[in-house]
Amino acid sequence: MLRAIMSLYEITSNKTLIESRKGTKMDNHMSEEEKEAKFKALFERARKGVIRHIVDKGGSLSLDAMHEYSLNTYFIQHQRFSKLMETIVEEKLVEYDQATQVSTVTDAGRAFAEKSDS
Repeated sequence: MLRAIMSLYEITSNKTLIESRKGTKMDNHMSEEEKEAKFKALFERARKGVIRHIVDKGGSLSLDAMHEYSLNTYFIQHQRFSKLMETIVEEKLVEYDQATQVSTVTDAGRAFAEKSDS
């Protein structure tokens, strides 16, 4: 299963190579602006995907389950996952209970997850 996921996105620490489902690659032939735009698009898909996953699992999910999903599906490593969490909490897309380490999707989060990917 991991190999199937890796065929969707491959990120290396040396080159920051990201391969999308459409087969486009970020490599040394792309400008920094193009790389940044690709990363932002991937990060936004990951944010929406994680929130959709929480909704699909009943509206609440543990931090560990969210981290595992984002890692296995979008290759979002620990530091990037922390940033992802910061953004969705700051934007009030989820409410995070630090005591239980559970995130619950808000109405705003549900609306965000349902928006078209256009």
